[in-house]
Formats: sequence, structure tokens, C-alpha cells
Amino acid sequence: MRATLDLSSENGVQENLRGDKTNILVLHHHIVPIPETGRERNDLIDAGEVVELLIRNGVALMLAGHRHVPYSIRLMRTHIIHAGTLGSFKVLGMPDQNCNIMDMDDEFITLKLKFVDLGEVEVGKYTIKTDVPESVDIYHRIAKPKKVLFVSKDDACRTRIAEAIFNKISPNNMLALSAGLKASEMSPMAIEVLREMRINTGNRKGRQMTQEQFREFDYVISFDPDIDANEH
Repeated sequence: MRATLDLSSENGVQENLRGDKTNILVLHHHIVPIPETGRERNDLIDAGEVVELLIRNGVALMLAGHRHVPYSIRLMRTHIIHAGTLGSFKVLGMPDQNCNIMDMDDEFITLKLKFVDLGEVEVGKYTIKTDVPESVDIYHRIAKPKKVLFVSKDDACRTRIAEAIFNKISPNNMLALSAGLKASEMSPMAIEVLREMRINTGNRKGRQMTQEQFREFDYVISFDPDIDANEH
């Protein structure tokens, strides 16, 4: 079974992270595969987004379970530690049932693996660094497209043509959408113009935007004098 972690909900991870604290995230599922288990399908569907959330917010430690295999890995500033098992015979690749023992202070995490009958093994001592690597923002500046919104009262003709032409000729790092104060079907004139230009008309249903959605765009261009793009 694969799952997602809702990063946008009111009770999501983002809202509960504290910049002045050492943050620890605990999940049942994995966000990275564990070698030699063959269970990559147990990773979260949005694992990539979760990894970036951890790194961007300086989460020091993530604890995961689910596969009964103890394993730890470091991704930039975040240490991901997987639990073993003390209550199951599914001890994959391990000689005995086991658990992690973690000792933390403000600067270090010391990790040990404790077996029920075979004693302890010291895995390592890791530095806690919660500053965000510059590379994360560099990748975002390159990869995240600028969003342009063409807005009119009805979103039936001019804005739809503008959206289609813009997306046809724009660079790969820009994306246009059109919307109206009310949603309308694409007009026959817009359909005919785009057909003549051999541009796909796409979805002919109009979009109605809320004030919150307007804020998601980098540029808002109004096609009607009664609509002030600066107010959105």
C-alpha cells in the first residue's frame, strides 16, 4: 500500500514546524527505499516533496518504521532513521529482534542498534545542522516556472486565446492560465482563431478564480478596464 502525506492541510507538517526548536518528524511509511528489502512501493507517493520539506525547514531527524528493518541515512541536513522490530518475527536481514537507541543534545545525535540477545552496536554519531543548503533554492529558481494569469470578466475569448498562444511560444520556465470573475464556455470565435493558428483549444470550460488563487501567480494581466490586476 502506498500513501501520501498531506502537506497542505491545516494540521499538516508545515504548520507544526518550529524554527527555534530541533524538529523531529515521525512517519509510519518510508520516504527513501531501504536496500535489500525489495519494498520500494512502500515509499510515500509524494516522497520527493516530503524530502524537500524536511531539508528546507531544517528538520533534524525523521523516524520511520513499517518494514522491520533498522537502517539510517543522511540527506543533506536531515537524518532518516528506520526502526527495527521488537514484536514481530519479520526480522529481515537481522540476526535478532532489535530497536534503535538515540541520544540527542543540541549538537549531536548518537545512534545505537540494540539486539534483544546480542547486545548493542554503535552505528554512529552525527552532527545536528538545521541550516538550509543553498542548493535547494538554486534548484527551485531554475525549475519552478513563473505563472502568468490572464483575467477578464467571463474568460470566454481574449484571455483564452492569450493563454493558448503564450503557452505555445513561451519558454519552458513560464506557464500561463486564464480565468474570469465568472466561468464561461470558450467562445466560437476563440475556437476558430486557435484552429486557424493550429493551436489546441484544450479544455473549453472556463475557470473562476478566488482571491486566494490569484495570489498564486507571479503576474496578473487584466483584459478588462473594470478589473484592476493590482487589487488581486
